Amino acid sequence: MKIKVISKGEEKEILNSLKKDYGISKLPYMLIKSGNEIRSWSGAMNKEDIKTISKELKIGSIGIPIGTKEKDGIKLNPDFPSIIKPIKKIIDLSDKQAEKYLKGENIKVNKDKGYYILRHKKDLIGCDKLSSKEINNTIPKRV
Repeated sequence: MKIKVISKGEEKEILNSLKKDYGISKLPYMLIKSGNEIRSWSGAMNKEDIKTISKELKIGSIGIPIGTKEKDGIKLNPDFPSIIKPIKKIIDLSDKQAEKYLKGENIKVNKDKGYYILRHKKDLIGCDKLSSKEINNTIPKRV
């Protein structure tokens, strides 16, 4: 998959979505895209360096994954919320709910549909989609 620097227009669209959905109003990083995955880059290479290198080399990805751009919003990468603290669309899980979630099971939640960040106590443990009053867990079930 080829990487590309996200245009100013698409960057604005992504930031508007992050602000609306998660309360994240700005990112201090350059945004890069690899397929539908959005990544952030804060290294020494500038946009022109990245464009040049991506033309000459097969680079799958660089930077920190933010999440994926889906039809119905941005699904954050589970690690990203701990880097940039979101303030919206956070569901606090009980011990029992967190245990079920971490085992790969769906959990029932009484919220509106959409992507949510899941928190257990002070730990951000995931980001998944809520539909039909249930978090659709994307963590693989233990065998």
